Amino acid sequence: MKSNVDCETDPVPKLTVIATDNGVPALSSSATVLVTIHDVNDNEPIFDQSFYNVTIPENKPKGSCILKVRTS
Repeated sequence: MKSNVDCETDPVPKLTVIATDNGVPALSSSATVLVTIHDVNDNEPIFDQSFYNVTIPENKPKGSCILKVRTS
């Protein structure tokens, strides 16, 4: 499924990120991420997926890239 983002109606879309671990009991937390889109060509971005799942090692350094999304 593809998801469209319209920069004209929603210039700062929100993403909900949910993090869980494999502990017993499993712990989880969520955060809202605001995305700033630079509308340089006046075409709306089209994402290949509406859901992205990423596994991040606990010792990943702060500021590391965990996911790159390229538009179609």
